Amino acid sequence: MAHIYPDFYTIQHLNQPATEGEVILLDFLQRNLNMEFEIYYHPFINGDKPNIVILKKGCGAIVISVNEWNLDNYTIDNNLDWWKNPDLIKVQSPFSQISYYKENLVSLHINTFLSK
Repeated sequence: MAHIYPDFYTIQHLNQPATEGEVILLDFLQRNLNMEFEIYYHPFINGDKPNIVILKKGCGAIVISVNEWNLDNYTIDNNLDWWKNPDLIKVQSPFSQISYYKENLVSLHINTFLSK
């Protein structure tokens, strides 16, 4: 069973507790990954705060963004820009959110990552 930080009790008693989808995913990950994995819920990484980060020493990191969006409320144009209906307000897509976290993790937080 994987280690989860903070523990489920703390996660459910935060000022902004986990969503139903986050709890389901965290529970699944903790039960199905072995103890070599560490799961972090809303880690603060020098200003970035992804939903979930999974680490395994010597292997790498997985950054997960949990979005419980109703896709009927969004429009995607030919440039792959996302717009929230009905006012067509431009929003950051889930894909660009993850790409942003990944780029920051690699370029800002892991000095020797690319050379390895």
